[in-house]
Amino acid sequence: MTTENISPLSSTSKIYHRQNKFKKNSENTSPTNVNDWTITFCIIGSACSNKRLLSSLEDRYVYECIHDEREVIHTLTETKILLSQRQLRIYIVDSFDDSIFQYLKDNEDIYTISSELVLSCAEKEIDIPVPRRNRPLYCQHLSSAVICFVGIRRDTHTELSDFVHYLGGSVRKDYSDQVTHVISHANIGEKYLTAFNMERSEILTEEWLLHCWHERNNRQFNPFDSELIRIYRAKPLHNLNLFFFGFNNDNELQHLHTLTNEHGGFITKEMNEATHIVLSDINLFILTYPSYTRKHRQYIVHVQWFWECLCLMGKADESMYIVNLTSNQSTTPDSSLLLLSPSIHGDSPLHDSSLNTTIKRKRRHKHSYINEQIDNTPNSKRFNSSINENENLLDDNIVIEKQQNIKKDNKYLIGMELRETERNYVTMLSNIIRIFKTEMEKDDRRNGPILTKVESTQIFGNIEEIYHLHLSIAEQLDRAINEDECISSIFLTNSVELLRVYQPYTKFYDKTIEAIHTLEKTNPRFYAYLKICEHKIELGKQHLADLMIRPIQRLPSILLLLERLLKYTSITHIDYQLLIDSLDKLREIAKKLNEERGKTEKHLSMFNIVNSIDNCPPELLAAHRDYIEKFHVIELSQELTTTRTHLILFLFSDCLEVTKLRVNMWKTPGMKTSKTYKHIALIQLSDIRSLFDINSLSLTIDETEQFGILCSIDGQIRQLIFRVINGNTNTSTNNSKSYFTDSMSPSSSISTLSNSTTHHGNTKIDVLYHLSKAISDDRCLLDKSSLIQTVTNSNNNHHMYCSQTSLENSEIDSGLRSTSSLNLLGLALKRGFHKANKRLSRAFSFSPEPNKHLSKKINSPIHLLQDEWSNTFDSNKRMSVSSRQIMATSDNTDDINLQNLKVEESTAPQSEATSGAASTDKAAKSKKEKPKQEKPKQEKPKQEKPKQEKPQATAEAPVEELDFNRSQEEVVQALDQWSKKPSTLNKPKPDEKITPKADARNIMITSALPYVNNVPHLGNLIGSLLSADVFARYCRLRNYNTLYICGTDEYGTATETKALEEKCTPREICDKYYDLHTNIYKWFQLDFDFFGRTSTQKQTEIAQDIFWKLHKRNLIFNQSVEQLYCDSCQRFLADRYVAGICPDLACKFIDARGDQCDKCGKLINAVDLIDPKCQICRSTPEIRKSEHLFLDLPTLSSDVQSWFQKSSTTGHWTNTATAITEAWLNEGLKPRCITRDLKWGTPVPLEGYTDKVFYVWFDAPIGYISIAANYTDDWEQWWKQPNKIELFQFMAKDNVPFHSVIFPACLLGTQDNYTIVNHLSGIDYLNYEDSKFSKSRGVGVFGDHAQHTEIPSDIWRFYLLYVRPETQDSVFSWADLMSKNNSELLNNLGNFINRAIAFCEKNLAGKISDVNQLETPLDQLFVAQITYELNAYLEVMEKTRLRDGLKCVLRMSRYGNQYLQLKQPWAKYKGSDADRRDAEISIALALNLVYLLSLVLQPFMPTTSDEIRQQLNINESVYALENAFRCYLPAGHTIGQAKPLFKRIEKALVEEYRLRFAGQKK
Repeated sequence: MTTENISPLSSTSKIYHRQNKFKKNSENTSPTNVNDWTITFCIIGSACSNKRLLSSLEDRYVYECIHDEREVIHTLTETKILLSQRQLRIYIVDSFDDSIFQYLKDNEDIYTISSELVLSCAEKEIDIPVPRRNRPLYCQHLSSAVICFVGIRRDTHTELSDFVHYLGGSVRKDYSDQVTHVISHANIGEKYLTAFNMERSEILTEEWLLHCWHERNNRQFNPFDSELIRIYRAKPLHNLNLFFFGFNNDNELQHLHTLTNEHGGFITKEMNEATHIVLSDINLFILTYPSYTRKHRQYIVHVQWFWECLCLMGKADESMYIVNLTSNQSTTPDSSLLLLSPSIHGDSPLHDSSLNTTIKRKRRHKHSYINEQIDNTPNSKRFNSSINENENLLDDNIVIEKQQNIKKDNKYLIGMELRETERNYVTMLSNIIRIFKTEMEKDDRRNGPILTKVESTQIFGNIEEIYHLHLSIAEQLDRAINEDECISSIFLTNSVELLRVYQPYTKFYDKTIEAIHTLEKTNPRFYAYLKICEHKIELGKQHLADLMIRPIQRLPSILLLLERLLKYTSITHIDYQLLIDSLDKLREIAKKLNEERGKTEKHLSMFNIVNSIDNCPPELLAAHRDYIEKFHVIELSQELTTTRTHLILFLFSDCLEVTKLRVNMWKTPGMKTSKTYKHIALIQLSDIRSLFDINSLSLTIDETEQFGILCSIDGQIRQLIFRVINGNTNTSTNNSKSYFTDSMSPSSSISTLSNSTTHHGNTKIDVLYHLSKAISDDRCLLDKSSLIQTVTNSNNNHHMYCSQTSLENSEIDSGLRSTSSLNLLGLALKRGFHKANKRLSRAFSFSPEPNKHLSKKINSPIHLLQDEWSNTFDSNKRMSVSSRQIMATSDNTDDINLQNLKVEESTAPQSEATSGAASTDKAAKSKKEKPKQEKPKQEKPKQEKPKQEKPQATAEAPVEELDFNRSQEEVVQALDQWSKKPSTLNKPKPDEKITPKADARNIMITSALPYVNNVPHLGNLIGSLLSADVFARYCRLRNYNTLYICGTDEYGTATETKALEEKCTPREICDKYYDLHTNIYKWFQLDFDFFGRTSTQKQTEIAQDIFWKLHKRNLIFNQSVEQLYCDSCQRFLADRYVAGICPDLACKFIDARGDQCDKCGKLINAVDLIDPKCQICRSTPEIRKSEHLFLDLPTLSSDVQSWFQKSSTTGHWTNTATAITEAWLNEGLKPRCITRDLKWGTPVPLEGYTDKVFYVWFDAPIGYISIAANYTDDWEQWWKQPNKIELFQFMAKDNVPFHSVIFPACLLGTQDNYTIVNHLSGIDYLNYEDSKFSKSRGVGVFGDHAQHTEIPSDIWRFYLLYVRPETQDSVFSWADLMSKNNSELLNNLGNFINRAIAFCEKNLAGKISDVNQLETPLDQLFVAQITYELNAYLEVMEKTRLRDGLKCVLRMSRYGNQYLQLKQPWAKYKGSDADRRDAEISIALALNLVYLLSLVLQPFMPTTSDEIRQQLNINESVYALENAFRCYLPAGHTIGQAKPLFKRIEKALVEEYRLRFAGQKK
């Protein structure tokens, strides 16, 4: 690599020249002209007496001995003169430590080698290499190494570089893909990161090089031995000085120090000496060192950087975790990785004086049809009030009717909650498998998988079986709820499977936890990976051990929900007995599972608590939740219960469960024992805004135990006042429990606990301490004391002081002064939170207007409550499922209503009560009912009754509620575009060939060529062909110059074999199946510009031309290959036609294929199979050698890498395509065989290989080019103008490497300026129901089957695109197809189109009104909203996210339905002239949206699109698809007749097809 070899040709020596591999350097290399150089060896000093050396040179080379080293000095001048005469003198010395060697080294133009090198070459009988000029060569240990140094000092660098050169290696200043080894003094700098991330070079310590030099005389030494490399491989923290800050736990800090030392780093006690300052608490560091300045090449990083280093087994990029001290923020691409204090999201709220103290009552947006019965009152879902139910009710009949409705809605709500929790559970299991199991088992990591197969099995067990079972249950729940079936029967049906999959999991659960904790101690990479994943949002920021208990808790959670469902199910109901049977069966399963496992103490206590609370919220039982403590209190505020009710507060790590003791504890004959507690409310700790320590000089000793909680319950602000019951005097310190760890003993029951007198936190101070600590831990706050505010009352001056904010006495209602100080405070607090005519103080209200009587200080903690509530923490961090849904939907307060729309009529801000009433009354009250307004119970201020006007926009909304939420600027822009004339659609002439145009966007689209011998199934269609067709149709609608080509892949082994089976020629087979493919694609409406085939003369010509150009560049070489040959069939067998026993000793699967084992999944070389059998004749093949041609992919690797980086960055590549390509490139490309011993294929034109054909992976992609050549003689305009053409390719993930690595490598290797893919849409697999498509077993729907169903091709297209596996594998489900057709198409899209056209046809004589000028705010907002959705559609379609594009279409239709529902043209049409005009405009706008829907739907459902235009009386597509909603239908246009677009798919039909295509089960 660095030298050339001297052949023994007497006095003149040839220079051995390796073909195309030697890189010449005119200034620092050996002579390269082999014709006229004369080479003489000069043996110096002690080497002259080395007989073995002289013998090695005798009769082979010309040499002379110089015994006196002083004579050497006189020869140097002569040596330099001889160089000009093309005479080379090479000096041989015994040692590189002698003074004469140093003298030779310091002279220029001198060539020096060692006697050891000569002896080594003689022993190996190879030529002596010629050293490079001025680079002495001692041996060739590192002849194949190219080394780059990282973090080496200059003086050391020179010495180490000399060692590399002496050992025959090369040194590069900068890192490149040619570098084989990196020598690191310390893991710092960009060169290190580049080398580590590229994963092409070993990163070693300096000791490795010194060891190689020490072994320079050892001819058997191998410097690249894997064990030696492992010993000297640089550790992740090699020579880094770390300073840890902010770790208060000494044990944790000691553990960090130990890990640092074990992984090559050092601990420093001086920050100035540290290369990395590792922080746990950023705020504390800033407070401690406010003016600290980072030193040169010093990094201040978060502790997550440390864990990432250990997980990667190399230094992670600091820029991902660096802390910016100037802005008090850590810069990280994923903030979920960090558990930081609140100031990470901005300045601390305690330092922010600008506040918006307005709080709007949050509303549920999801399931708005339920909101009319579940309004925000104390009778809400998780809030059971014990107040008199008949209070404030005017009519007993209304009470009875309301109670019945609530029961009905509660039953439905429980079903919805069961479905949602099941979905969330499935998502959680999926995340565990994806993030933990799959990632830890990956063997493509630099240091191998994190977990072995055995370790992974020990931890995860059969969690995948649990996942697949609950995935099926979730789908069944969807069907049951949609079809109003009994949901409990699902669990009864699956009871056997539930017991089967949970039994081994629960039995070995303790072993699972033990394995996790053991591996945390013994496997640093595992421990580091857990620390990283501990902060992922999709995992709930939980530890793996906490997540793994979720399956243990799922069945009890289901039981709780079903018990609640039973409560609302009448005994005469048809489903009652089925529900009883399901509960009994699940209890039986749970009992059996509980008996077989040992419960942990903290979760046993949680189970006891949950099972002892009547009507307990199921979400209380969660894996991440820990039980902390319980408190006995009396409520004084009357917010939750009646006066002075004894409550029990159960404090958990993220919530507070409020209960009360049940009064009626008697036992009814035949009934089970009643539960101890009754559920009152569940308060999330994230919903608690502040705690109040209530003090008063006049209160009694017993009354001093008072505290307050400011919180939100079910979206309402609540102020709760409690008094701690402190009559327990037998408190024992021995029974106190540590926070978050200790809990009740397993043997203790909840009843025992409730009556225990030894409970922790029996004083107000204890209660406030535990509450504040739990809240601060939940929000990651540093100072828990900031949550506690002090409220003081003095009877002397009748003033109350809340922290540093004073309340003037005049602001307190005089009627309250006669009450006690306690009631005065409680009522004052309550009055402060509700909107009333008199306000106590801005400190206790959220009015945007400051009170002029209020004197406050800027740094008042209570003043900052609202800012802290919105900015300090993420309230969704640890919420239960239902709470997260409420929070997620409550934040969207921009629902369209009349007040929001009438901007011109009134710009005055609304009161909170008014806007709240308007929003909650939507679709909730009859026209005669008064609008409901939320008021405090103590006050009932009079309000004027709203005038009953014409139907309001918010009066009815039976459709899904969406946000018309566009800014004024967007509205103005949309209206400007609305008035412009739409662009017309360009259509090519019928017989005109499509060629690139200079003034257009030229797009060429290909889909993976279907193999001719296979009938395509639904997965094949959506994987490539259908997806490409949709995108091509979209491009044509956009007026892009588009060419969509495809064809059948017809060469290869499978065609030959099929021809043998059917006793015909391969050509006849191809013709037969080509017609079959053509008919299938025609039925599915695939609109190719040309559908060709690969078995053509053009294919032969182009493939052979590419081959010759690769061969000319020496990118093709030959190699002997061992293959299986069948004597009976007289042919070499392709991998897929060989089967045998898997060679893996741990597998031994008896039916492994020749390329891969279906059981263990490992790739197999066919010759390694045990007892292989020919799949054609069942005989045993033999191994024979055959000469084949290989493509030198390693040489092309750098070109492919550069192209890929550019293409994947500038183009639209799916994540799947990018990940697969990166995996191939990171692993390193290997030579690939491009020939096969077959007859049917493109013949190899090279002499000696003419009896072979090109292998399919080399030949088939060239089919894209040959098909274009068969389409037009100007094919090179498409394929050889890469700067003018955009190439989109569609395929499934198994085809990605051939299109992203191998085919581009071939085209790049020709240097013929070929067009290479710019955008690659590689997607995952579509599976069929609970298995895979299989033609042999009859499983799944294939292309020829779909034609013989009653389902139109448009419906097939729609559903396949709806479930297109763009990000992960998806499943074709008959039930889901029925559901999507009946809901999305029939009820949504079809309903909107039909109602608009039918109304116009019936009531407006089919005439379109003039809508160029829109004056109504709702009309304007509607146009802006559709424009926004249209742009969203265009954005995702441009990125080939077709599934998202289809969902944009459906969303437009939903907006259309909601718009009509808000406008109610059927009502206004019968009103005044103004109302009739408004109705006409509404229908005209809706019909313009119908036309737009025909455009955006055309790529997905072309027949339906044509039918819509026919009903609009438009014969053909006229307009192009633009980025704005335009007025397409002119005034006066007459529409056609309305007809239903879709038919309902019945369950019976689905069941028939399910059985027909289920296949034969073994």
